[in-house]
Amino acid sequence: MLTDCNRRHRGSVCGGAGPDGGDLRILHRTVRELRYASSLFERYRNLRKLTVFGSARTQPDTPIYRLAAAFAQRITEAGFMVITGAEDSN
Repeated sequence: MLTDCNRRHRGSVCGGAGPDGGDLRILHRTVRELRYASSLFERYRNLRKLTVFGSARTQPDTPIYRLAAAFAQRITEAGFMVITGAEDSN
């Protein structure tokens, strides 16, 4: 099912072919997830945030793990909210 927007822009999106139903579902889901994330973080609007990416395979007894933990501790003490994608393994 094509929306008016899709009909108007067909030929100018996705290399001229226009998005198919699968593309539109992916786009719809992405926008829905962004809206959810936005509502989730609304209460933290005025708090500085930092995202930390790493590996769940890094062992706690390694120097790089200890460095990352020390960095996270200091940055939170400086008033930042630290956001990670990892789960607490303890």
